[in-house]
Amino acid sequence: MAGEINVRERYIDVKGAFVTIDGFTAPSPGITLKNGGLRINGKRGAEHDVIIRGLRIRGAAVDGVQISQGVYNVVVDHVSIQGSEDENIDIGWGAHDVTVSWSIFSNSVGTGKNFLLTDNASRITFHHNLLVKARQRNPKVKMNDEMMPGPDTQVDMRNNVIWDWGVGYGTLITQGAKANVVNNFYWSPSLEKALDLKQTKKPGPM
Repeated sequence: MAGEINVRERYIDVKGAFVTIDGFTAPSPGITLKNGGLRINGKRGAEHDVIIRGLRIRGAAVDGVQISQGVYNVVVDHVSIQGSEDENIDIGWGAHDVTVSWSIFSNSVGTGKNFLLTDNASRITFHHNLLVKARQRNPKVKMNDEMMPGPDTQVDMRNNVIWDWGVGYGTLITQGAKANVVNNFYWSPSLEKALDLKQTKKPGPM
């Protein structure tokens, strides 16, 4: 089967360990989830060893993909998420040993958030992804509100492209987070244009 799936709830919950959702097994045009996202939550049935690949998610009511509550050994690969109301992808609350790779996260709505990594999530590998046209959280990496440094590196972020965050920001590492940010490419033509206009604007009459 292939085509669009209209998600009637805010999320489809992954329930159980050793679960693979592989959109590449569907014929053309593949599988698209609309209006809701995927939730991989340790307190809602997901435990560990979950693979998500080859899916498109469009217009999720909250997060496109949420990975949380202690779940571990998760892979998100070759996934395209666009237009989520909150984050396109959210990893937190003790999730660990997660890989996000070769995916596209773009055009989040609301306040323009792309990727949040928070609340004691650790050992997250984020490589060869494209983050496009989101005003903030490309990604934002933080520990918790107490700002206590965690024992492990939260994210290893390599070989990603972060493109066109307008007048917002690209990547923010804050609140005691530990991160490796290596060999990523950043450019925001909208910000560059805004700064050029500001510099060339002539002062008005006094």
